[in-house]
Amino acid sequence: MPRPLRVFLCHASQDKPAVRELYQRLLKEGWIAPWFDETSIPLGQHWTTTIEKAIDDADIVLIFLSNHSVRKEGFVQRELHYAWDISLEKPHGVIFLIPLRLDDCEIPRFLSSHQWGDYFGDKKERTFQSLLNSLRIRYEQKANSESQSGANQESSYLLARREAEEKAAREKIRREHLQWEVAREAARKKESREAARQPKQNLLAPLRGVGILSLLALFFIAAWLFVNWLSPAAEPAATEAPTATEPLVVSPAVSPQTLTETPAFGVGSTMTSDKDGMTLVYVPAGEFMMGSLQGDPDEKPSQKIYLDSFWIDQTEVTNAMYALCVAEGACALPRYLGSPNEIKYYGNPKYADYPVIYVNQEMAKAYCEWAGRALPTEAQWEKAARGTEGNIYPWGDKFDGSLLNFCDVNCPEPRAYGYYDDKTVYLARVGYYPGGASVYGALDMAGNVWEWVADFYDAYPNSRASAFDFGKRYPVLRGGSWKHTMYDVRASNRWYFSVASDAFNSYTGFRCALSAE
Repeated sequence: MPRPLRVFLCHASQDKPAVRELYQRLLKEGWIAPWFDETSIPLGQHWTTTIEKAIDDADIVLIFLSNHSVRKEGFVQRELHYAWDISLEKPHGVIFLIPLRLDDCEIPRFLSSHQWGDYFGDKKERTFQSLLNSLRIRYEQKANSESQSGANQESSYLLARREAEEKAAREKIRREHLQWEVAREAARKKESREAARQPKQNLLAPLRGVGILSLLALFFIAAWLFVNWLSPAAEPAATEAPTATEPLVVSPAVSPQTLTETPAFGVGSTMTSDKDGMTLVYVPAGEFMMGSLQGDPDEKPSQKIYLDSFWIDQTEVTNAMYALCVAEGACALPRYLGSPNEIKYYGNPKYADYPVIYVNQEMAKAYCEWAGRALPTEAQWEKAARGTEGNIYPWGDKFDGSLLNFCDVNCPEPRAYGYYDDKTVYLARVGYYPGGASVYGALDMAGNVWEWVADFYDAYPNSRASAFDFGKRYPVLRGGSWKHTMYDVRASNRWYFSVASDAFNSYTGFRCALSAE
């Protein structure tokens, strides 16, 4: 007979009465083993360690949502996001997260794709029956899986232990060899860039090692030879002024404009960084409309902002680019080297041109500083994304999911795996969707990964957003990701993580900017 179904109850302390009542109902079923903190945590036990282990062991996580829990900081948010990260590792089709509302609260964005139930009011009993049906489905899935494997509890434990040991050994090997692989790749790319510039450098090769005085002597000798032997006939005397019918004309070949010519930058101008090979696009100085009257409260009111000209990375920083910084000791390794669908993501040549992930805002700042640039401000990021016309999306006002790496609202459950039109939607190679470019040529500013900016979450001037929204200094993210909704990938949308550990995830990256002044 299979073991009882392990169900973790994630809730805010203010919601304990309602959760306790449901806990007792589930316990009476006999085949369900609900995990409730006030009965399941022994006295003196470490709180965080015990809860994380309980979530790891759970077959189902019930997330109780209320106006208390969605606004509360601390353990409930940590539990919720930890459970979300675990859900990313579950096979497609497995029920794991079940949101239950205890009052008329707003569903968090990243849970809005899951079917939820209202465990309050006149819907309470119907929701309870639906919950039992879902738990029964998961219970039968687990029982069938155990029956097909034909393994008893002891052999399953030994198998899991062996797999864990092998995984730890592989991880150690990867970390030991990663820096050597990265350094080798960085050296190869540096040699390629230097080889591309070699013809220009060879012009000066004969003069290498020649002293300054020798060079000056050669210059004066050449000048003397030109004036005395090679120059054309002397010009007429200065007393012979030009006649009125022969106006004095300065040849364009020697005009001051030609002698002091400087590049004229405009929309479409690009430059390449010698440090990491990144292509940057130019954003001219001027005003643009920041924010949106149709967006969330934290996007209001829209406002006219003036920015000086600047450059911004055309794409998100890639694994290969970030590896150059790591190889020089200026950047720390990403928190995790894999991804939800790949054991080896960072350091894998297959994903060299994919965005670096599992980095927080401080790591992004360190990279941009190493590269001679800086994280863009919110205003710089938004202008580069939507231009001066105030586009809703980088390409315009009409949504088109084919122009970005994105899992649409029609993705089948679970949305976290990013299935779209029967194709797996996950991280894409940077620049893979050129049709989604902004007016300045910036790519991937909608979808693919959320991007860190330099600012911290705060209200816009004259905003009517509630004070709760801006109570902490949380780093801001822009652009949406591969697994969010079309509402999230609007150019004016803002997001943040309230728990520091959540900043390390598989759908957050960054790009850098550079002042043109």
